[in-house]
Amino acid sequence: MSRSTAFCDGFTITVPKDNRQDAFESIRGVIDGLGCTLVNEGCYRSPEGATFLYGNRGSVAWFQAKGRFVAALRVRKLLNEFLASFSLNPHRVSSCDLTVDEYVDFPADRVAGVYDLAHSGQISFSRKALNHRQISRVMGPTLYDDTGKDTGTVYLGLRSAEVRGRVYDKTQERANEGECIGLTVRHEMTVTGKMGITLRDVAEPESCFYHFWPEVLLSRPSGVPDWSPTEGGYSVERTERLPAQRLKQRVSGSADLGEIIALAQSCGPEGMRMLHRLIDERALSEGRCLGSA
Repeated sequence: MSRSTAFCDGFTITVPKDNRQDAFESIRGVIDGLGCTLVNEGCYRSPEGATFLYGNRGSVAWFQAKGRFVAALRVRKLLNEFLASFSLNPHRVSSCDLTVDEYVDFPADRVAGVYDLAHSGQISFSRKALNHRQISRVMGPTLYDDTGKDTGTVYLGLRSAEVRGRVYDKTQERANEGECIGLTVRHEMTVTGKMGITLRDVAEPESCFYHFWPEVLLSRPSGVPDWSPTEGGYSVERTERLPAQRLKQRVSGSADLGEIIALAQSCGPEGMRMLHRLIDERALSEGRCLGSA
């Protein structure tokens, strides 16, 4: 039975509301590096369709990256730099989703086995085992084979819990989206900031995952260090990008700009000249707005 290393599949970071602009400016270089475009106030989208969300809630500002956006950061080797940007200001990791993919021959049987273990009182994220009220599942017939077995997701812990998990048939989830992947069961856990998680746990989640994840479900691999809450800051060398570099990245990576250019070209021989004129007029208009601010 093989499995992936632990990885972060999403996180939310909060900062004092007064520090929102400083935090945002710190991460702008990375957002530009991904080629993201502003969809609306509060949402950026990468060329792969991944979204990065941000906003205000009470006295704090929040920044949220989910699975596809975090994956894009990892692929581009920008995750550490993105996290380091937050370390420059007061911040708190308010929640993160830590994940391990398990590769099995029969995902439906594995999911059913997890549900049985939970109902027999053998699963806990603390000293106390989960009770029946804290366990639920959503099931349906397998889409990727003709066995007719039920498969789906087992939820471990209430949504209000500081540590909660779910085990689900990843092959089924992808098949439901028309995608075919290898036989995979995903073990996913959400840990909230009250447990003392840090940016390090987002970047290097192995210790935190196996500290909380029930060993009856996945045994702790040898060599995984012990975990302790709030074990210190997280630092990494940051890459400073000049405005000209960021501009080049935004222009070369913007899907919206590509569509605008194609639209201009469809207007005929004078289309690109029109586009340049419209950009100049927009720049002049923005300049007037800045001057009157």
